[in-house]
Amino acid sequence: MMDGFDVAKLCRFSNNFKLELKNPPDFVYHYTSKEAAKNIIKGNTLRFTDRYFLNDYSEGKYIYELCKEHLKEFLPDSNLRTSFEKKLDERIAHGQTNPFFVYQCSMTTDQDSLCMWNYYTNQDSIQGYNLKFSSAKIAEAIHPTTEIEDGKLPIYSGMVVYDLKEQLAVLNTFFQKFMKFVAKYDPSDRHSPMIAGMMIDKLSDQGVFFKKNCFSIENEFRVAISTYVEDDKFFAIKEERKTVKKHGLDIPYVDIRFDKDALIGITLSPTLKLADERSEILKIVKDNGYLNVTADSVCASEIPVRF
Repeated sequence: MMDGFDVAKLCRFSNNFKLELKNPPDFVYHYTSKEAAKNIIKGNTLRFTDRYFLNDYSEGKYIYELCKEHLKEFLPDSNLRTSFEKKLDERIAHGQTNPFFVYQCSMTTDQDSLCMWNYYTNQDSIQGYNLKFSSAKIAEAIHPTTEIEDGKLPIYSGMVVYDLKEQLAVLNTFFQKFMKFVAKYDPSDRHSPMIAGMMIDKLSDQGVFFKKNCFSIENEFRVAISTYVEDDKFFAIKEERKTVKKHGLDIPYVDIRFDKDALIGITLSPTLKLADERSEILKIVKDNGYLNVTADSVCASEIPVRF
């Protein structure tokens, strides 16, 4: 309790805050190289990448730019808006700090997309797999560990929103939720810096599912792991933060265990032959206990390209 303001209530509000998420179809697909797909299956882990090191360099920043441009539409003139603007500028200038990283894993709703094959297997002559997951199971199937015993990190999953009008509608709902909290628990507007800080953190989570319209061809679905708040302390993911070299950059990531029953099929890329690959794939999934992947759910791309 601080000057009559219940910090624990703010923490609980933040932990239970419901993002505006768009549901996907029944199945989503993770495109990757042959080697990476086999590592996923054998290691029983999916790779989650630090959002600030993805190929789209506006990741994690686009939603902040959108807020700056439209903030007066969402928040009335108040201490809260002033505090929010200040916190927003700080986050834009400095980004997310250690150890409060947001990690995300990208998938798509397109089962057999030449664009996706080219993008994710372009160094392997379009030789790769896409892994078919149940969208209803995938978020619950992810099991990161936390720095505190029995802590549960927020895991979000949903479709990426590309349309500007839809993004602004989501943001309007986002700010209305916080305004209702403020009206109830801080009507005097005395604790706006603390509340604004929480708003920025949740805005960061919502921003995982915003991208510029130029990326809409990807039809992307994402799973994201964020931080956990307890009595004004933050707890982050415990898995080892590793790096992989890509295009001269060290890309940070964590490998996260997932439930095997969430994987239900595998599609081969256009230049691979089903007859050459199926028996090896089926042996790998059988040896590693993936009961939902069967001969019928391993199929070849229908895209007719030679190379």
